Amino acid sequence: MALVNLRSLIDEAETNKYALAGFNILNLEMTEGIVEAAQVLGVPVILNVHPDQIIHTSLEMIAANVTEIACRVKIPVVLHLDYANNFSLMRKAISCGFTSLMFVAPAELSFEEVIRETRNAAELSHSNDILLESEFKSEGNNDLTDPDQAERFIRETGVDILSPQIGTSHGGGKADLDLGLLKTIKQKAKCYISLHGGSGVEDTIIRKAIGLGINKASVYSQISKAAIGKIKERLGNGDGPDMIEVSGIMKEAIKKVALDRLSILSMSSSPAEYSINTLKRDPENSIDILTRDVTERILKKLKSENQ
Repeated sequence: MALVNLRSLIDEAETNKYALAGFNILNLEMTEGIVEAAQVLGVPVILNVHPDQIIHTSLEMIAANVTEIACRVKIPVVLHLDYANNFSLMRKAISCGFTSLMFVAPAELSFEEVIRETRNAAELSHSNDILLESEFKSEGNNDLTDPDQAERFIRETGVDILSPQIGTSHGGGKADLDLGLLKTIKQKAKCYISLHGGSGVEDTIIRKAIGLGINKASVYSQISKAAIGKIKERLGNGDGPDMIEVSGIMKEAIKKVALDRLSILSMSSSPAEYSINTLKRDPENSIDILTRDVTERILKKLKSENQ
């Protein structure tokens, strides 16, 4: 199907208590591996494009590739501009067909200036019927988002999705989420919540965070490390592989991690809701994965009862 506007998906995620998974992409192998994983599970997927990660290509090229791949599959695909810090980049992304945007004001600006710039970014996004995500650095709060400032930020800017700092760590480092802070921010800001830098968080904590209001979560470090690890492993076998083989190794490693992350993030808090939604999206490819999930839940329950 054609690329989908994030607006059409995030309400369902909020209602059914699951998170939309977003994966940063740099090349064709990453894009195909991630989309194929989402197709297997029959769940939506967000493809993130970070300005710093496309120095060897362009927004136009990425958008063209993603659009073509999205048209091959039956699941919804969102193309998201990640961490834009200027309006010209946002306008270019809109013209290329991106269906979700994130804007983060330059760090040197004061809180008042951040609000002004972000409000302008929200107006640009909304005039093109696109949701806007953003984050900001709270003043004097130990690098954690202040709930009162978050409420004001959302109210005065019109931002739709907030990426709060709740103990996450970019780059895959150990992270310790403050779930109490997350709950307070969700209650005060009354907006969608996005999780960045959550690679070092245990899956059980991720699930709790989703229950408290996380609607989308980004993944990059895990797929990058998996791909590089498999390539290093192959290089250590002696003979030098051809680039065609390396490309395949990269894609399969990324697909495996994407399957794992999509399973964790996209699983509704209600197994029945997840099963129904998954079967609706892609009945032919979903039976095996649903059978596995239900079997695992039954075995865990039996094990718990026997202890």
